[in-house]
Amino acid sequence: PPQRVFVRQSLANNLRHELIFGITKTTLDYYQKNFGQRYPFSKVDHVMCPDYKYGAMENVGCITYSDSIMCSSQQMSIPQLTFFCVVIQHELAHMWFGNLVTMQWWNDLWLNESFATALSYYACAEGGPFVEEFKNESWLHFANYKRWGLSDDLQPTNHNIEAECANTDVSESLIDGITYGKGASLLKQLIFLMGWKAFTNGIKLYFKEYKWTNTTLHDFIGKLQQGYDETLGDGKLNLESWADKWLRTKGPNKITYEFQHEEGVITSFKIRQGFCKFGDEVFRKQSINIGFFDQYLNFEEHQNIVIQDRELTEVPQLVGLQVPEAILMNSNDHGFGVFIIDDKSIRFFEENLSKLENQLNKAVVIGQLLIMLRQILYPATRLPILLNQMMDEPNQNLINAVYMSLVQAQSIYLPPENVQKFNKEVADFFLRKAVKERADPKLQMFCLDKAFGFMYDEENLSMAAKWVDTPGKIEIFGEEMEATLTEDQ
Repeated sequence: PPQRVFVRQSLANNLRHELIFGITKTTLDYYQKNFGQRYPFSKVDHVMCPDYKYGAMENVGCITYSDSIMCSSQQMSIPQLTFFCVVIQHELAHMWFGNLVTMQWWNDLWLNESFATALSYYACAEGGPFVEEFKNESWLHFANYKRWGLSDDLQPTNHNIEAECANTDVSESLIDGITYGKGASLLKQLIFLMGWKAFTNGIKLYFKEYKWTNTTLHDFIGKLQQGYDETLGDGKLNLESWADKWLRTKGPNKITYEFQHEEGVITSFKIRQGFCKFGDEVFRKQSINIGFFDQYLNFEEHQNIVIQDRELTEVPQLVGLQVPEAILMNSNDHGFGVFIIDDKSIRFFEENLSKLENQLNKAVVIGQLLIMLRQILYPATRLPILLNQMMDEPNQNLINAVYMSLVQAQSIYLPPENVQKFNKEVADFFLRKAVKERADPKLQMFCLDKAFGFMYDEENLSMAAKWVDTPGKIEIFGEEMEATLTEDQ
């Protein structure tokens, strides 16, 4: 379909129109292939709106965006560019899931938002023209959404994904981490459980049957079940039961493990499900991977381990293996829950996180420790140890994940007597890293930006004050380098 873009003249020079058009074309091709339906409208307009309440909105054939997100005058970081990409992909997914087929009532808002969120990241991970540079960032960025969903699901204000919604006023309260982050995470888990082919077969059946109509969760689950049965036909998955336990209850499960061993060999391995405060006491079925690390950082992943919907699940696949140096539950991030890392594995990751080869597993470790922080199971005073593992890390999404936890710890979790020392440690880290990354201007400015939020120490403030007087050059701990601060900084 033809594309147009509209923007205020004053922001025209900031518009990345070729990127917008390119991402749109690649994404439409991906969705048409996997949804079994051509793009249902005659055009795609992109309208950049000032002072827009939301990030973007999927009007029929016309996406409206907040111009502050899409038309930044500043050099955009990798996390910002990844978000730029998935915002477009999210809204395009709504042309099918929201516009071609629409929820019957607001209690199924997640049918729109969770689906668009999950599928936008699958589209991003697929790559292709104009999307390729974000391909490896996709699931790292998604990990932040999952953490948002988990955090909201642990609150007393949590709710079922298929939520109670008496009127449209209540619907506003459903625009949260549960509807977006948790719902999308559960769709990712469901795809892992049933397989991509069975899932997309179900989606094709869904659009074929219900296009230009309104639907409910029951309709959606019914077609996914049909897709699963026609693809695999093994009778192992009842999706109505899955929906009852995952979508019609609230709160995550707390997931731990325990094992017995003799002479360094595992003789028994069990996964234990528990419950979290403010959540329903429901055991849930899901499929995860479990990673083992040895003392030389060699990684072995044990895939498709199904946690049954009961308190204890025996894992015979792991019996007979050598006891590892560290265990990573939910490696490669397909599961959803509060996964607890044991003390020995925590120490291993605090010492070796930077050496892990798999970027997504780094994000999984960080995410699990940050949720444990929220549960008072990991002390905030140890966060600088975790942060130091980022000194050689080039990936901004990973650094940003740790940074966000530092901001929370600073204001919520730290004892008052530790705040001053904590701020100094964090600011000094980002300043040292900015010096180290002088060859990468984007990463250098990213680090400087993060340092500002913790520069309360007199030495650091005095150093920053001098930067204002030397445009184009800054000095950090005696090291002079070229750098131009933005107006925001």
